[in-house]
Amino acid sequence: MSHGDAGGGLLERLRAGGGAPEAVALEDGETRLTYRALWDGVLRAAARLDARLGTRRDPVAIVAANGAEYVLAMLGALASGRPAAEISPHEPLERLLPVLERLAPALVVTTLDPAPLAAAGHPVVLASDFAPGALAAQAPRAAPVAATADDLAFIVFTSGTTGQPKGVMLSHGNVVAVVDAILEYLPLAPDDRYALVLPLFHTYAKSVLLTTLAAGGTVVLDSFNDLPGFVARLESQRITAFSGVPYHVAMLLRRAPLDRHDLSRLRAFTISGSHLPTESLQELVRRFPAARVVFMYGMTETSTRACALPPARIADKAGSCGRPIRGVALRIVDDAGSDQPPGISGEVLVRGPNVMQGYFGDPALTRATLRDGWLHTGDLGYLDEEGFLFLVGRRTDLIKCAGERISAREIEEVLAAHPGVLEAAVAGEPHPVLGESVRAWVVRRAPGLTEDELRLHCAQHLTHHAIPRGWTFVAELPRTASGKVQKHRLPGRTA
Repeated sequence: MSHGDAGGGLLERLRAGGGAPEAVALEDGETRLTYRALWDGVLRAAARLDARLGTRRDPVAIVAANGAEYVLAMLGALASGRPAAEISPHEPLERLLPVLERLAPALVVTTLDPAPLAAAGHPVVLASDFAPGALAAQAPRAAPVAATADDLAFIVFTSGTTGQPKGVMLSHGNVVAVVDAILEYLPLAPDDRYALVLPLFHTYAKSVLLTTLAAGGTVVLDSFNDLPGFVARLESQRITAFSGVPYHVAMLLRRAPLDRHDLSRLRAFTISGSHLPTESLQELVRRFPAARVVFMYGMTETSTRACALPPARIADKAGSCGRPIRGVALRIVDDAGSDQPPGISGEVLVRGPNVMQGYFGDPALTRATLRDGWLHTGDLGYLDEEGFLFLVGRRTDLIKCAGERISAREIEEVLAAHPGVLEAAVAGEPHPVLGESVRAWVVRRAPGLTEDELRLHCAQHLTHHAIPRGWTFVAELPRTASGKVQKHRLPGRTA
């Protein structure tokens, strides 16, 4: 599908962002790249790809951890006229190899052991070949290949909360449209220092990287693994902006030593990825009163973004993920495809310049998901009278118990509101009489929390069949690298 001219190419946006060539564009530990050095590295990376691949324009696969070399390989691929196909390095080999076989990349750039990939017949180089020092020492510069809005920029393989990874194809126009829209509701400036802990092989992280560079700010690659250390670096590195998923918010609010550090420079905080309890969002606003807190909705198929909730509406639109970003339209439809009036739930459909081109190598799934110009998201929600979107769950997250359709998300919200619960996940499991019954997996904040306490709490807020019949206490919930709960990996999951 064609979206037409998005108003300039993606690389042009990034190069224009560096209006001050000696300003720092990217920090990765001790590595600091100015805008001049970043652009030089991108062109040298493109030249390295051209020298190895000649005129072949097949995708360059990147299976790597975050780092300056990842950024240079990714943008170098675009500058050479090749799409960057990005896959989580956390995928087990038995899932990774079929993806690469289907993709047939011209080259695989990786931080993994290259031997198994080479043994499977894939041309492999280490990501360190694209480190700034390696490029400066060995590669000439190449002229960037001009791209149109409809040219393919990324093939992003979702790490998957269920099933095999899907390759979401995003054009230059898709990405530029979202970069421009984000900068409307999250105005960044050259003095912004944006901490990036999200994995670059996901679109959310790419939106942080690309919008910050387009604004002329500094991207600071960091890790969330050491929570006290991360919070200390927010202060010492003078961070002004941070993006995360609800998992990051929960950890910051419940387990981080926020009071020990001066975080007054933090002026932008965005959250997306899955549902964030209203209480957590409001607590975040209270803890960071000087920050512009934005809750957002989107998915890989919408180039990471479809809606954003203005900070001024957090209080009166509690539970909403906002209104569509510029150029995007929403519909709510029932099972027959009929539009639903305000307040009535149905499937969320999205149309706009942010919507993907399709799924790589899967025309049947593309046809099922993109119909009549609309992306069928699989999310369930409703619009209010002002056009604000409220999500209530996913089609695949509905539990059918004794003839009732029960929202796993609703139960998760109730559990998350209990003061002794850090986080929870809910799913259905087969039941010989009810069809399905509800089981909850709970991470305790209070060590002595019992099933009986939770059952009583749920009975005060839920219908009888929605009260979990099974309970499992766990130390943590299994997640994708981007923080989404992988329900198929919950301990003892039987469905």
